[in-house]
Amino acid sequence: MSEYYKARLGKDPGILEFVSRQNSLSRVLDLLELGKVLDTFVVLEYEVPYNQSCLDCLLLRKGKDDISNVVLIEL
Repeated sequence: MSEYYKARLGKDPGILEFVSRQNSLSRVLDLLELGKVLDTFVVLEYEVPYNQSCLDCLLLRKGKDDISNVVLIEL
């Protein structure tokens, strides 16, 4: 993820940011496993178009009635 971050944003994540993400993302993974969340796309560090900001984590999936659902997690 660190290499992708550098390639995409053109800068290295600082060590504190890297450690913070590593700890936070392991907890997100734990929650997904505990909740048995399946058939879900997980998007990390999503760049908001026209805004120069990033969303930490997005969960994307279709609901029972084929309605798209998005969950935004700010870490």
